[in-house]
Amino acid sequence: MRTFFGLFVFAAGVFAGQLLQYDDGTATWFSNEGKYRGVAFDVGHFNPDASGFDLSFVEYWFYNSGIPPWDTDQFYAEVWDGGTAGPVSLLATQALTALHYSPCYLELANPVTTGTGFWCIVNTELSANGSPSLLGDDGPDHNRSFYSNNMATWTAWTLGDYMVRADGEYFFHLGTGSWASIKALF
Repeated sequence: MRTFFGLFVFAAGVFAGQLLQYDDGTATWFSNEGKYRGVAFDVGHFNPDASGFDLSFVEYWFYNSGIPPWDTDQFYAEVWDGGTAGPVSLLATQALTALHYSPCYLELANPVTTGTGFWCIVNTELSANGSPSLLGDDGPDHNRSFYSNNMATWTAWTLGDYMVRADGEYFFHLGTGSWASIKALF
C-alpha cells in the first residue's frame, strides 16, 4: 500500500558518529509492501576512502494511519552484510516496538563491523499485513530502498527512499607497502 501525506520530519537523534541516510528528511509516503523492507547502504557514497563501517545505531521511522490498522507494532530490526544484489549474512537482529511518527532505534552495545555494503532491514514476519508501515520520502530515488516477500528476490521501492538511517564510524585499511615506502613518507 502506498499513501501520500505532507508532513516534515526533523531528526534530532542519539547519533554517535557519521550519519548515513539516503532520505531527505521529509516524510511523504508510507509502505507496508513486502514482508521485508530495507535500505542497502554503500559506504562509498558517503566516504569513498572508507573500507567499511562500524555501525552503532540504526534509526527507523514508521507511520500508523489506521488504514490498514497495524495488527502489531512489533518487528525485527536486522543488519545484514551485502551489496544491492541482496543481503548475504545476518550480522545483528533484535525485536523492537515501532513508534508512530517517531524514531525507533536499534542500539548495538558493541558496534557491528560491516564491509562497504550492508543492509538495514525491517522484518515484519510477526504481522499478517506488513505492519508496521515504514515511512519514506518523495525525494530522488537513489535505488537503495527495497522490499521482498522471501529475502531472495528484492524489488526497488521507486517512490523515494525509506527513512532508515545508519550511524557509526568509518574505518580505513592502510594500503600495503614496505617499511621503506612508509618510512619515506616522513
